[in-house]
Amino acid sequence: MRSGGDLIAPAIELVALAKELDKLPELVAAVEKVPETTPQLKRARYAMLVLMSIAANDFDTASAVLKE
Repeated sequence: MRSGGDLIAPAIELVALAKELDKLPELVAAVEKVPETTPQLKRARYAMLVLMSIAANDFDTASAVLKE
């Protein structure tokens, strides 16, 4: 389905909103609790951790997660 060229990314919007509301640490804690029971959950968890690290300007952590 086309959306007129607009990027629709709920995960990015969630991270941006958490940062705006100063709730990024709470979101990080929630994501860190997600069990890595399947390869899909592991990838999703790592992707969220990278997005949140970038939002917090913690590029070292983002880089480390990408290397896992």
